[in-house]
Amino acid sequence: ALEATLQQHARNVRSYAGGKLAAQNILINGGNFGIALPLGGEATVGGQYMAAAVAGAMAARPVASSLTRKGITGFTKVNDLRTPAQKNEDGGEGLFVIEQVKGGQIRCRHAVSLDNTHGASRSEVSVVRAKFLMVESVKETLENQIIGQIIADGNSPIIVRSAIVGVLSALQSAGDLVDFKTPVVAIATLEPTTITASYSYRPAFTLNYIDIVFSLDLSSQTVTVLNTTQGETA
Repeated sequence: ALEATLQQHARNVRSYAGGKLAAQNILINGGNFGIALPLGGEATVGGQYMAAAVAGAMAARPVASSLTRKGITGFTKVNDLRTPAQKNEDGGEGLFVIEQVKGGQIRCRHAVSLDNTHGASRSEVSVVRAKFLMVESVKETLENQIIGQIIADGNSPIIVRSAIVGVLSALQSAGDLVDFKTPVVAIATLEPTTITASYSYRPAFTLNYIDIVFSLDLSSQTVTVLNTTQGETA
């Protein structure tokens, strides 16, 4: 697939349902890859094979583990070559960039979703996966242990808060989130059978960028040359 075509696909999918589902979608930035054949030689396969491999690589890792700079096995070549500038353009459009680096390794350049409008909380795939795990874990616990099981009295907010804290603490211990604030839980004023709960948490963001700034210090204005024949440096 042409670079411009895939970028247009990214924009189309991202705009679907008003962008609400963009963080749940990943689109590979290439459609042409090489694989080794069992009896020798190579074959060319489409991007759907790489998408399946990426899905498998994610499923094999904890949800908060990023695929950024991780290798994708099973392939011999990236046939849709991109320059560094083109990779930046693809990443800017929310495409999941697959690249082949020196030594022939095929890897993910940056594990991002199609949502490029709300920052790392919705673009980082590992953060999005961890969020959905948290949501499902809290929902399942409340469904199975709380709803229909306890009386809506003065103790019910305490029970609900304890249940949510238990789930979040387990996720924190597993490394799926870094920290969280104690939930604020209360019985709804106009509906005594309803409890509202709110809390905030800090995802397990991975380090993606390092800016290095350096300068030359010539204040001494002295240059010393050492003898390099004895293993010293100049």
